[in-house]
Amino acid sequence: MNSEEYYNLGKKFFEQKDYQQAVNYFEQIINLDKTKYSQDIIILTAYKNLGNDFYDRGYYDKALENYNKAIELNPDYALAYNNRGIIYYSEERLGRAIANFNKALVLDPNFTMAYNNKALAYHKRKWFKAAVKLYSKAIDLDPNYATAYFNRGITYHKKKFFDLAIKDYSKAIELKSNYLLAHFNRALVYTTILEIDKAIADYSKEIEINPISTISYHNRAALYSDRGQFREALQDFNKVIEIDPKNAMAYYNRSIVYKRAGQIDLANQDLDIAKRLDPNQYT
Repeated sequence: MNSEEYYNLGKKFFEQKDYQQAVNYFEQIINLDKTKYSQDIIILTAYKNLGNDFYDRGYYDKALENYNKAIELNPDYALAYNNRGIIYYSEERLGRAIANFNKALVLDPNFTMAYNNKALAYHKRKWFKAAVKLYSKAIDLDPNYATAYFNRGITYHKKKFFDLAIKDYSKAIELKSNYLLAHFNRALVYTTILEIDKAIADYSKEIEINPISTISYHNRAALYSDRGQFREALQDFNKVIEIDPKNAMAYYNRSIVYKRAGQIDLANQDLDIAKRLDPNQYT
């Protein structure tokens, strides 16, 4: 086959989202004339998307290989640097992650995702003030960037700036109403500042969106129990156990609610189950 035939076959598999096959054909022509194809967005995207596929499946080395190939083909490909930075971030290689995000931003100073990702690395290094500045830069560039608001909220939350955290989580929810983690994290803040009705409302919303969220049922049950709403607490712990019958913590905490409600036999039964499921924790 000639170069055009290899290219067309690679493009066909690219359109079918079979990026491995696409790359196999593209490599045949890249080896013949690297310069000619260094700006071809389909070829670059094939390597990037194949890297993404490997990343999503947890094959970080394979993902890196494909991002490296894209960068080798076109050293000005900002998105490949950003994605390579994500790999290094996932592997806790924060220096390399930040270096790749920096390179992406040199190539594209308006790359909002790279600002957000660099901020994540800064947060992990506990450079909270600098992380907030980077999230804010991303938001300045894209005021509808819900993820940046959410992540900035996490940093404010970590620093105990609860009002600012709530404001950012709320903005993320305004932009993306079904933002599960934003509802969950806002519930945590509301719990900390003792706005329990609002915390329960957020857990309820998350459960509405994701009816198998055991941690939200569990947390809401704890709030109901603290308020003496034992029937509601038991309903939520029952749901946790229905979803996850081996959840020792749910049995243990349900035993506490039964005991507080005066149902001692049921409390003892649940405590025995918790001990059997997790003897190290509950004996």
